[in-house]
Amino acid sequence: MQLRAAYRLPISRYDGGVSLEVGELDVVADSVIRSGMKIAAVEGAGIGLGGLLTIVPDLGILSAITMRTIQKLS
Repeated sequence: MQLRAAYRLPISRYDGGVSLEVGELDVVADSVIRSGMKIAAVEGAGIGLGGLLTIVPDLGILSAITMRTIQKLS
């Protein structure tokens, strides 16, 4: 629903994505991937300042960002 509103996609149900053109879906997917990469870069730079002491929280947050991106793409 969030992607539908953000990109004004003309779908009303989960399976409505099959009616969209592949080019239109590629634009949305590229945008989702880029935003995930930006968030991961900011998080990595911020938490990376702690060195080895912050590696466990860094991995946890990075995995959450990755899972959220995968969820949005699916």
